[in-house]
Amino acid sequence: MHSYSDADYYRSIYKGGFKGTGEELNRLLYLASRKIDELTFNRIVSLDFDSLTNFRKQLIRQACCLQADFYAENGTDSRNTIQSYSVLDISVSYNNSTSPNSAARLNGVSESAYMLINQTGLMSRGV
Repeated sequence: MHSYSDADYYRSIYKGGFKGTGEELNRLLYLASRKIDELTFNRIVSLDFDSLTNFRKQLIRQACCLQADFYAENGTDSRNTIQSYSVLDISVSYNNSTSPNSAARLNGVSESAYMLINQTGLMSRGV
């Protein structure tokens, strides 16, 4: 399974807090990499990750870790992302149509990961 980040990077450089097994983490990183490929229209695959600039590679690795964390917290099925939840005085809602990245949330993408991938320029349809 090919991922843009691995468990070593996640734990030592990104300093992620996922407490599951290495196998579970690698699965989340793999799924995060596939989501990044979807967001970039598979341009990373066609350009070859190793041929990208170090700046782009770093952004992609960070986004992969952020997306893996998003999956760990919210599940890997985009239909399972929270849209509204209330218990007594506590209310959570992720469906905020005024947010510039609400489309990312609706598609099961971490807003932070989305913003990093957007900085690579690989999400633009004109590339």
